[in-house]
Amino acid sequence: MKKILSAIFICTILFAGCGGDDKFQNALEQSKIALQNHDYQAAFNHLKIAKDAGHLDDQSYATYQALDKFLKAKAELAENDTKDALEKLNEIPANLQDVNLSAEIENLRNQIQHDKNAVVNFHDKIETIEDQIDDGDYVDAALNIADLLSKEGISQEQRQKVEELHQKLEDIKSKVNLK
Repeated sequence: MKKILSAIFICTILFAGCGGDDKFQNALEQSKIALQNHDYQAAFNHLKIAKDAGHLDDQSYATYQALDKFLKAKAELAENDTKDALEKLNEIPANLQDVNLSAEIENLRNQIQHDKNAVVNFHDKIETIEDQIDDGDYVDAALNIADLLSKEGISQEQRQKVEELHQKLEDIKSKVNLK
């Protein structure tokens, strides 16, 4: 009877260990599928399961770290923090094995650069409007204000700045009886 119980106990331990490996293998397979489908959050989540189980090889761990930084960079960009987003992306090694992820990282890097350029252009346009108001060029200032207010991609803070300039222009025009 002791031998049978010992055999059952050993089999239970072996099967429990196999189940853990199955879970790990399943997590790795699911992460590969998610990467192929460009579902980077799901890929990260599956790799995290494997990592928490202590079963990631060097390549999988590098992908896990890259995904972590990539997802954080996307979150930073969503908060309009291009500086921190770019810093996160620059922490990712350039020699990633996953081609899809490498392409997505490059796309995000390009988007950040585009957004940074848009911010610079916005600030340049604001300076131009301020100069136009100071120089009495109210018509061009009004046109530039209308152009900025018509843009969908500006933030609440940027919209507020443009509206302040619009109010300043309207105040000046009312003082000099221009409508």
